[in-house]
Amino acid sequence: MDDLSFPFEQALVWFTHESETPYVLVRVSEEHTKAWSAALGVPVRRCYVTDALLEERTKALGVPKSQILAAKLPDSGSIMAGDFGEIIVYFYQAAMQHPREAFGPKKWRLKQDRMKPAPHSDVIHFVLPCWPTPSAEDILLCSEVKTKSTNGGSTPITEAIADCKKCRVVVPGMLSCRHRGQKTEVRRRETTVRVPIATWSLRSFRSQRIRPQ
Repeated sequence: MDDLSFPFEQALVWFTHESETPYVLVRVSEEHTKAWSAALGVPVRRCYVTDALLEERTKALGVPKSQILAAKLPDSGSIMAGDFGEIIVYFYQAAMQHPREAFGPKKWRLKQDRMKPAPHSDVIHFVLPCWPTPSAEDILLCSEVKTKSTNGGSTPITEAIADCKKCRVVVPGMLSCRHRGQKTEVRRRETTVRVPIATWSLRSFRSQRIRPQ
């Protein structure tokens, strides 16, 4: 169901839990971060633009793919670092659910301004083992992510905990229709759900630059 065409079970070895109390600490080894350059280039690019759309826009505009990508991806800096932190958490959540399949929206595709972060909940996953039949095993995962890539005075853990209060998920409900003379009114009932939010603070690491392809 996920369209990144990435074997998330492969990522399990990357995210070793160094401790789980009083919080989960995941420390990625230098060996594994060096492998990210080759393993994540295409999947990270797909988080911004699908293969089909990239091909379509390249042909329609008559420009190289690199030009399309330059218009979608943020420049180097805090926004790129923040996006990458969110994408890594997306991969982490999906890997931790294996062998169950987790899928979620790629918010980075929907950004109106590539140089601004995507608003609201950072990473969302649905785990629906009996799809399309609802079940008690259905899971909704939601994470607030903060990334610290420089030695500054920011406090990403504190900020993530504070900002997670803003997170919510709007679940579409049933469509209700009623007729008034020659007009038909259609209303959609929605339910706003507040869910427990996982907060993640990511520190910088030394690795090769990941080049989206």
